Amino acid sequence: MLATRVGDASTNVTRRRPRPTGSTGSAAVGRGAPRRSSADARRLDSAVRPYLGTGLVLRHFSSDSARLISAQGLEAPAGEIASTSIGLRSHVGIDIRLSRHLNFRYSFSETISSNPISPSLTPPAPRRLANFQNLFGLVGRF
Repeated sequence: MLATRVGDASTNVTRRRPRPTGSTGSAAVGRGAPRRSSADARRLDSAVRPYLGTGLVLRHFSSDSARLISAQGLEAPAGEIASTSIGLRSHVGIDIRLSRHLNFRYSFSETISSNPISPSLTPPAPRRLANFQNLFGLVGRF
């Protein structure tokens, strides 16, 4: 059996697979040769922990015209606009340890999805709908 250890003392992952053999029963040489590899993962007790993530979201958008106002000669779309669609959400952030049980967190996220307002505009808007968020907060660890 070949064992591959990934991570450090707090995040060890070991993968086992059968040892490849050649036609004579000895360990294979070249591509299937025994090997040891490792990768470092951020420890949970690090003072600074950056993160990055992405995923799909279900987004619902709705708008109706409570009062039509012309802005710079452009008319607002009349009637209700409603849409439910899939979007792509990406977020990045950083956790900074303030004490053993308290972290400061900054997070920035962006959600990009189809633009349900565009068909109601003349000319239609060329860009997708984007939503940006900046979040600051304190995170307690128990």
